[in-house]
Amino acid sequence: MPRTAWTFYDPVDDETYSWEINPNQGGYPSRNKNILFEATAAPNGQTVAQEGRDTPETFSFSGVILTEGQFNTLNSWYEKRNQILLTDDLGRQFWIYIKTFNPTRQRSAKYPWRHDYTIDAIILDFSS
Repeated sequence: MPRTAWTFYDPVDDETYSWEINPNQGGYPSRNKNILFEATAAPNGQTVAQEGRDTPETFSFSGVILTEGQFNTLNSWYEKRNQILLTDDLGRQFWIYIKTFNPTRQRSAKYPWRHDYTIDAIILDFSS
């Protein structure tokens, strides 16, 4: 089966990046419901549970960087101050805003630019 690369698309600059190495961890939003609990004022009143709005969905993924070019490219996408369309290898599309890019250098004789990284983003919209 042929490899399907993740892609970033920037609608402001009309720029697309096809990942050289797809992330190896993560890949679906973290979803949380807000449940509020309040006691009633009535004698022997029961606690009432109410469902509030869901918290904003977050997206986290991680992988490996092997070259200076990959490092600089991911860093430049982090620097963008607008939403980005992420399409994963399953064809799911997520409009995201990148909050963190956390590269950690790893020792490697073959790849001096080797880093492990984590990217955290807020999901603005998605279709699965």
